Amino acid sequence: MKKTILLIGTLPPPVGGVTIHLERFFEINKKNKFFDLFLLDIRKKCIYYNDGCKKIINILNVFFRADLIHIHISNNFKIVFALIAKLFFKKIIYTHHNSRINNNLLFKIFITLCDYLIFVNENFVVKNKHLFKNKPYKIIPAFIQPRTFEALPENLTDQIQRSSFTISTNCAIDVYFENKLMYGFDLLIAAFIKLANSNRISNSLLLLIDPAGNLERIVSSLLGKNEILNNCKIMYVPKKIDFSSLIKKSDLIVRATRTDGDSLTVREALFFRKPIIASDCAERPIGTILFQNDNSDDLSRKIEDVFNNQISNTSELKDFNDQVLKIYEIF
Repeated sequence: MKKTILLIGTLPPPVGGVTIHLERFFEINKKNKFFDLFLLDIRKKCIYYNDGCKKIINILNVFFRADLIHIHISNNFKIVFALIAKLFFKKIIYTHHNSRINNNLLFKIFITLCDYLIFVNENFVVKNKHLFKNKPYKIIPAFIQPRTFEALPENLTDQIQRSSFTISTNCAIDVYFENKLMYGFDLLIAAFIKLANSNRISNSLLLLIDPAGNLERIVSSLLGKNEILNNCKIMYVPKKIDFSSLIKKSDLIVRATRTDGDSLTVREALFFRKPIIASDCAERPIGTILFQNDNSDDLSRKIEDVFNNQISNTSELKDFNDQVLKIYEIF
């Protein structure tokens, strides 16, 4: 008999590392011959299965069928799901996708309810192992390779074709960390303008992808009245595009975040063998070019090195879908 798995999380939109991970995992495995997968989207209040979607009123039927509950949400409401699951003797797996714990006590209470833990990076485990030292766990990065690709907007491909060097970055939402933009668009804009206007790069394009379209006013303010020289251009894209397709067409990807978990963008760039520059605010996979967190001068130096072909990416990366399925087989 097939095992029934109930995933709890969110599918895009919003676009982010966790929602994309869940979308890919569900799409790849929803017709798996060993598992029946259902996904409770807590934002959209519906339950996805195979090629359909049920109203949330059907959750009780799905819940009682489930052999295993796999939680992918970070807020403390996950404790409620875990308590209900335990009352009905369900097995619980939890994937912790970020590198932070908002409340140690609540986290510890929640962990006692779980049967198995998945963490996406080793540094988090080293720092916080005292909170879950008696629980079985495994470190499994969240990267799952894209299987399908969407065409990019024509105006975007036109701009890329006109440029000899394209740098791309993205964000999920307009989040702040210690009163600064978490995704570091300000750092990247400052570094790019500095490089262009000091004649250190030329005929280059910087693409700022903001699927939610929340940063337009901020980006406009950051650009101000700056003239960008040497045939260089910054293009702000306030809509959802297929960032995987954009990575494949870019010469460099930048992840300038001031705090981070296990970044899908970083791993995807490595998978497509594209140079990836990322802040050293978190553990990064081998092959990532690091710059000092919150330092636009260091970021500009690393961009210049890639532009001049002094640094390239020769790393390869696999995806981790099958490792999660192996955990399911335990229960």
